[in-house]
Amino acid sequence: MMAVALRLFGGILGVALIALLASGCQTIESLGDEDAPAYRVQVHLTDDRAEAETVREQAASWWAALRPDERPPRAADDMPAVVVWQQPYYRVRLGAFRSREAATDVLPTIRAQFPEAFIVRARPDA
Repeated sequence: MMAVALRLFGGILGVALIALLASGCQTIESLGDEDAPAYRVQVHLTDDRAEAETVREQAASWWAALRPDERPPRAADDMPAVVVWQQPYYRVRLGAFRSREAATDVLPTIRAQFPEAFIVRARPDA
């Protein structure tokens, strides 16, 4: 796969792609896939990869520690937390929602911990 990435993207871009893939940063599947989420909630933006990873871990731990009665009705027990690189920033995002309404249901709970959180449309690489 790494050799394919280097051939497809070449040079520095290929190396950056390999570094991103090897780093453990997560992305979603193609939106053409029916199981792929269409929305996420962005909770943090930074140009520091280590900071983004720290916030991702904190966000995942925070959600996992919530009692069921602290979560919105029908909210998942497991809330994926991902770091997405879109030049020039790392974006920390929560959730994997198929509809904007589903993301809107959990937004107030997430904003209690991350006041600047907002809903984003997920792309195949976000």
